[in-house]
Amino acid sequence: MKRAESIAKHNVGITVEQALSTRWAPKTAAGARAIPFDFETRVEMAIERFFQTHAEYPHSRVSINRRVNRAAEAAEGLDSTRVYPHGLRATASTFHAARGLTGLPLQAFMGWEKLATAETYLNGTTEATRRALRSVHSSR
Repeated sequence: MKRAESIAKHNVGITVEQALSTRWAPKTAAGARAIPFDFETRVEMAIERFFQTHAEYPHSRVSINRRVNRAAEAAEGLDSTRVYPHGLRATASTFHAARGLTGLPLQAFMGWEKLATAETYLNGTTEATRRALRSVHSSR
């Protein structure tokens, strides 16, 4: 909210509401997407519970960083300096790739512009290698 107020104060013709509406603009066209979340019951319930009381996430990217930092600091056995939102996103990508999500669906789900980004996660998992080996050798 403070950032939006500052933007409105220093830019003629921009209201606080307009400044707030631009905070979550996607970086690319691929980022503007519907994100399915019904693949896991607990995820679905948590997201539905959130949107029962909120129309949107009412905070900034900085507040997300702070919350992740606090959670990492409170967790035993974690090096909190190595836990950050983008790292959690990468972990989610690896998780979905390891569970068998293929290139195009992974690209669409994560909102990447290029398929090559998804391939980075697909090619690097032990589980993907294991599946490929089983597939090749099971037909013989």
